[in-house]
Amino acid sequence: MSFFALAVTTVHFVRHNNRLLHCGIAHLIILCGQLSLQVFCLGILLSVLGRILLTSVRDGILMQLAIDGGGIILMMGIAGLLAWYKTNSPMHSDTTSEAPTSSESDGGALRN
Repeated sequence: MSFFALAVTTVHFVRHNNRLLHCGIAHLIILCGQLSLQVFCLGILLSVLGRILLTSVRDGILMQLAIDGGGIILMMGIAGLLAWYKTNSPMHSDTTSEAPTSSESDGGALRN
């Protein structure tokens, strides 16, 4: 219920044409939402690594804030990188490659 209340409040105060949504950090946060599965999986990995780091180094509040901030920056960076790769990937180009025919795939074997 609290998540729903937060979502309704955000929609009420932040309209789609808000200039805050056009800055670079907001764009990366939006990309994190668009690529939520990948970012979620990275977050799980970073959570385990952060816990290992906290138990091995120091468990102070500044160290926790530094690890949390680093994790958020890494997740936003990966979301930006994945979005960039998705737009520049040759798999998403307009040209399609045709599958080789049987005569091309057998290396030019003799035909009867």
